Amino acid sequence: MLKIRYKNENSYFQYTHQVKIPAHIIDRIKTSALIEEVISDFLPLQKKGQNLWACCPFHDEKSPSFSVAPSKGIFKCFGCGKAGDSITFVMEHEGVSYPEAIRYLADKYHIEIPEGSREEQEEAQAEEKQRESLLIALKFGHDYFQNKLWESDEGKSIGLSYFKERGFHERTIKRFELGYSLDDWHALETQAIAQKYSPDILEEAGLIIKKEGKQYDRFRGRVMFPIHNLSGRVIGFGARTLRKDDKPKYLNSPESLVYEKSKVLYGLFQAKQEIRKQDESLMVEGYTDVISLAQEGIENVVASSGTSLTEGQIKLLKRFSTNITVIYDGDNAGLKAAMRGIDLILAEGMDVRAIALPEGQDPDSQVRKMGGEAFKAYIQREKKDFLRFKTEIYLKETANDPIAKAKAIGEIVRSIIKIPDAIKRMMFFKQCSEMLAVDEQTLVSEGNKILNRERLEEQRRNKRTQQAEKNKDISPPPADGIPLPDISAMPEELLDDIEGLPPITITEKIPLTEDKKESKSISKTSLELYEQELMRLMIRYGYIAIEAEYYVAQYILEEMQVMPTNPHLATIYKTFVEAVQRGERPPSPEQLLHTIDADAQHTASNLLLDRHVISPNWEKRYDIYTPHESDILNKVSYRNLLHLKLRILQKLEKENLEHIRKAESDTAALELLKTHQQLKIAIKEIAELLEIVIYNKN
Repeated sequence: MLKIRYKNENSYFQYTHQVKIPAHIIDRIKTSALIEEVISDFLPLQKKGQNLWACCPFHDEKSPSFSVAPSKGIFKCFGCGKAGDSITFVMEHEGVSYPEAIRYLADKYHIEIPEGSREEQEEAQAEEKQRESLLIALKFGHDYFQNKLWESDEGKSIGLSYFKERGFHERTIKRFELGYSLDDWHALETQAIAQKYSPDILEEAGLIIKKEGKQYDRFRGRVMFPIHNLSGRVIGFGARTLRKDDKPKYLNSPESLVYEKSKVLYGLFQAKQEIRKQDESLMVEGYTDVISLAQEGIENVVASSGTSLTEGQIKLLKRFSTNITVIYDGDNAGLKAAMRGIDLILAEGMDVRAIALPEGQDPDSQVRKMGGEAFKAYIQREKKDFLRFKTEIYLKETANDPIAKAKAIGEIVRSIIKIPDAIKRMMFFKQCSEMLAVDEQTLVSEGNKILNRERLEEQRRNKRTQQAEKNKDISPPPADGIPLPDISAMPEELLDDIEGLPPITITEKIPLTEDKKESKSISKTSLELYEQELMRLMIRYGYIAIEAEYYVAQYILEEMQVMPTNPHLATIYKTFVEAVQRGERPPSPEQLLHTIDADAQHTASNLLLDRHVISPNWEKRYDIYTPHESDILNKVSYRNLLHLKLRILQKLEKENLEHIRKAESDTAALELLKTHQQLKIAIKEIAELLEIVIYNKN
């Protein structure tokens, strides 16, 4: 169950876990959510003509260009171009997902969402209660630390003095809600217990420690940096000691139901709007780096809080911008290790740039030295795309050592192959070739080798995990009885490789009856069989996401654009089209079989059955790895779509030739000849992509 509560003064979202919301509930929410009511919770709207106006929350402006049209149920900013309905506005303004926005609106308009079984509801309610208790306890700790900073003699003389010595203004200290913990073993604990806070909750929130029958404050004699979630609620603390002999220097709250370190970025709550407006985030390492830059007017900055970047942190940041500049401290010793985060960022499809500060400097010291405007200009001048940055760092140490240079090139190639976009990937290979004076194809081949090794290693890891769970007494078949896939009837071109992709072996047989050479006569059966093969891929893998909320079925439907000839396949095709049009995730095989008629079920079931199975002993005994088509869906789908389009074009070409022969005038024949030439060009282009030769006796 996912349950959201909303406070107008804080605009926060809370949730446990998601369940599917029925379509009729979503329709009711959309109907009830009046856009002017929703947006007025966040912005002051003024009537002007038929519409309402405000200054846009997504970019800086002095004159209102943000228009709300109640009659149409939409908003539009004529400055930055943002537009949408009430759901889109909540998603954009609060940085939440579609389901979270739907649930917020359901709560606002008192629309109940079915939450599963009674047991699930009770479990979710208990978890929600625990979550809320932790947040309340953390709010107490937050208020306590702030009070001690500003009101206690110790806080003012030690904590506040430290912040001011660092150059933090009072408004900055208050904006980031900094605090101080007294150098006392029981100060917070005593006050919290007196106010009836449960010791168990205080312990889970990380405010006190219970050990050997005793309990005492976790944080003592430290300046406090509250860590906020996206909606501004305190979920944990970072605490810095001010004594040289006190270890560790920084002490963080333990992980809890509300605080997962790998999914939190310090300063994102304060920076999210500015990141959206500038369409770029700056990544630094520490709390004081964020605060110092923000004080100098550089507000689109967040910190990984001294830990290595994680996939969860990157996904969180990606919700606000796909552009990121990583600012590294001037410490060459740890730079290479820190650069591993670049690969994670690239794997998420983000555009990453980087800058290394002068030796001995960090963003905090550098911005205080240069000033805000000069530091902004410095970032813009010095930041480099990841390839140029990484190349310069690695090649500094290679000198004339060919072995070191080869190793450096391997590291750079490892980064390039993380890029999911094929065009960007090839452009960076080209740039890398020019920078390193290495043949581009050599770099691509090296990337393919690395990918194959990684896939093989992953396959082996998965296999070891699966085998550990299986019965150890199961004997493998004899070596001379290992079945091979029958590919004798498969056209040769299906075994060809696509340039730039790792070499693979196709393991699925497509039952075509054609010659291995392309024939002038394209039979209806051939066309239907490629339609059938694409539908098989869609039935089996359609619900799998290629990227965020973009599925295999959507890709095939967008490229196929042809209703299958077989009526049962046509029924299945329509089912997928309707699901996509409703904005739903395409059905899994199990879901599909429950929604189509008996004849279509029979057809789908036949297509779901594996025609061939590769024995695992090929890898176990001979170290021969044959990937399953699910590992190479992009290639399998792409090639089959090309073959289908090729056969459609050849069919059109044949029909066009008949029209030419029967043309009633030279003018008509000339027009048909132009069409014929266009078809031949298109056929040639697809044949080149497939790396095949079309034999044409026309």
